[in-house]
Amino acid sequence: NQLVNWALLNQDRDKAEALLADIFARDESNTGAVIARAKLHMADGQLEEAVADLRIALRNDPQQIEALLLTARASEMKQSPELALDAYRQVLAIKPDNPVALYGAAKLLLAQGEAEDAEEKLRALLKVAPGNGEATRLLVSSLVSQEKWDQARHEAEALLEKEPDSALAHYLMGRIYYG
Repeated sequence: NQLVNWALLNQDRDKAEALLADIFARDESNTGAVIARAKLHMADGQLEEAVADLRIALRNDPQQIEALLLTARASEMKQSPELALDAYRQVLAIKPDNPVALYGAAKLLLAQGEAEDAEEKLRALLKVAPGNGEATRLLVSSLVSQEKWDQARHEAEALLEKEPDSALAHYLMGRIYYG
């Protein structure tokens, strides 16, 4: 499985496929290989096939975080935000500080108008990844949509203090004042 992932990282698809064929000849339900094949399907835009492989991986190991995150991503690509959010929530039930799941869930919650839940996820993300500009931008957006002007200004000013030349911080301040 490590060799397959190495081949994928090096964009050597032929090598990855050959290694996968060898693994599947010995063990059709190898979770790592099934996940690697799902990645290839996703890269090819074959989302149904990818999701089918990810279901196999999750049947083998329901707490497989990589498979859950890929399921969320494939669901987003398929325009199925509820399924994606469900997968992110499953990851967070296993690992509450997973930054990918926190960010993905927050983004989807904001898009669904659930700003308070998004705020909670973004604050948790900023504890794990302080100074994350995109998370700060989303947090300020969440606070603005809830009309929590003072908190939004505080977050934007904190970013501006850390990064005085930050275009993002200036944009956020403008967004708050534009209100």
